[in-house]
Amino acid sequence: MSKTRERPKPEPVKDILRVVRIHVTNDRYTLTTHAIERQGKRQITLNEIKYVLLHGRHNKSRNRFCPSHNAWSYTIEGKNLDEEQMRMVVALDKEGMVIVTAMYLESLGRNS
Repeated sequence: MSKTRERPKPEPVKDILRVVRIHVTNDRYTLTTHAIERQGKRQITLNEIKYVLLHGRHNKSRNRFCPSHNAWSYTIEGKNLDEEQMRMVVALDKEGMVIVTAMYLESLGRNS
């Protein structure tokens, strides 16, 4: 019988805003299928996502660890150019950054 070797839980990235901004600036990110679906349903543009990731703030209270991916996700919140409050969830992988989802905070509970 073979034992499954558990991967050690990584530490969360301390300066995630700097890392996120580097990935956005260098176009080293992908969007999950979920993010693309939500982007269409919520009528969120890629420019809005990038703007909030470049100018938003890290909401540390919403950091989450996903054991199945052995990775942390981070929430970045801020206003778009139309002054609408938005939330982005991102994670890091070997190739760069993954945008997990995007939403308008005002629409939570209505068009989620």
